[in-house]
Amino acid sequence: MNTVIVVATRVDREDNDQVKVLLTEQHREILGRNILELPTGVRRVDSDESLEVVAARTLRIQTGYQSKRMVYLGEGAILPALIGDIVSFFLAVDIEKTNQIPLSARRSTENEETLKRIAERDIKVHEAPIIHIGPYTYKTGLMIAPTLWAGMYLRIAHLLTNPLDGTIQ
Repeated sequence: MNTVIVVATRVDREDNDQVKVLLTEQHREILGRNILELPTGVRRVDSDESLEVVAARTLRIQTGYQSKRMVYLGEGAILPALIGDIVSFFLAVDIEKTNQIPLSARRSTENEETLKRIAERDIKVHEAPIIHIGPYTYKTGLMIAPTLWAGMYLRIAHLLTNPLDGTIQ
């Protein structure tokens, strides 16, 4: 199994052109509470889908946004002593809000729990000002996934090493 994490940012023209990052808040049964994280999805072991396709679908399903391009930021193991899962980070570029979750995205997932959550709308999307991400996340009072900080670091590192590639937003 491969996990993908999507760092999606947008410029909010209605809020003094602030750059905001999309975060998801959802109940994680294993923890018994809600957690604040970046959009996170999974590619099954038997799937031949590219991680980029999984990342794009994850963004659409969990946030209602779509991206014109996904930029690979890097990968790593979160808990290599305990779990053999590889986590791949992607930067969503040129995102835009969709009116609804595309039917193709619904058909592409076989996980009934995911479909049920979508139908019940229990994934809450937060748009946090990127320059105040720390105070914003702590102010929510929610548990914060450490991958959120890893994703933010990779986004900054990407922007510093690729300043002219069109991903600055």
